[in-house]
Amino acid sequence: MTRRAVALCAGIALGLAALWPGLTDAHPLNGVVPSHALRLTLSEGALTADYSLRVPTHEIVQELNALDLDAARRGLTRQDSDAFIAEKLDELRDGLVLRADGAPVPWERLPLRAPTGLGNVRHVQFDQQLQATLPPGVTTLTISNGNLPDLLSHHMMELVVVGPLWLQDCSLWTLEEGRIRQDRGGRWGMEESGRELTITLAPAFGPVRRGLWRLNNPVVEGPRPAAEARVVPALTRARDGDLPELPLAVAILAAPFAAAAASRRALPVGVLCAALIGLAGAWTGGVATITAGLVGVGIGRLGAPPPLLAALGRVGLISAGAAAACTLGLRWLNP
Repeated sequence: MTRRAVALCAGIALGLAALWPGLTDAHPLNGVVPSHALRLTLSEGALTADYSLRVPTHEIVQELNALDLDAARRGLTRQDSDAFIAEKLDELRDGLVLRADGAPVPWERLPLRAPTGLGNVRHVQFDQQLQATLPPGVTTLTISNGNLPDLLSHHMMELVVVGPLWLQDCSLWTLEEGRIRQDRGGRWGMEESGRELTITLAPAFGPVRRGLWRLNNPVVEGPRPAAEARVVPALTRARDGDLPELPLAVAILAAPFAAAAASRRALPVGVLCAALIGLAGAWTGGVATITAGLVGVGIGRLGAPPPLLAALGRVGLISAGAAAACTLGLRWLNP
């Protein structure tokens, strides 16, 4: 019974392997151990998963040997093979668990675009495309791969984003000081952590915010890597090095603002601008503005500033207010 199952499995696999060119180059170690490739496409209201599992042929042979005796005696027919593949695909689909904010979300299998369950004497590959409808307002997605939990396996996950969607975080990233230092998307590994992926979405944008965002961040129509869809938090985005022009501009405007601050009535407005800039994350600009304001108080004690300095001060004060408004706008667009 074992030899017959091996011969039938190997014969079918070798006969159909020609339909799958380049199969042996798609996964590491040429299929010696199981390998899971999961490519996710996130769009508005939907998540699509292209899931490919390559299993060593001897593992499939063991499953075939567990078929009922009548099937083993008469040989593995095409109908038996199709039924086995369909059952296997259902099992693999159920092993891929999707949760949206902790609640399970079912997958729907899309029509196959190519034959699946093919391979050779070394490995058999199962491919399927799944799609899930996401609930409105979802913020966290978790995908857990529970297939073949007892076998040491290779894992690869890749995430792309389509349309006006933005991410706050993804477990594929290693962040340092708010920046992506390592992106494991599309890379193979054998760590058990590769079985789970967590995606944190940015809050949904309204039509006004979305329109303003598009002015400065035109969305590529096709899929883009998840790292390019990341919304940097405002406290990081406005930090020195990310937006150096903002603190620099406010620092340059600090000198004329100092003259404007000679007027006691202008000082509270200047301090408010500095506080707003600082709260939005441009700490250099905020400190420079407050420092200039304090210098202006000292100037004010010497007497009223000359008309030219007063005029320059008013321009600086208006500019500082504009800088504060722009910084707050960045914070509004980057929750």
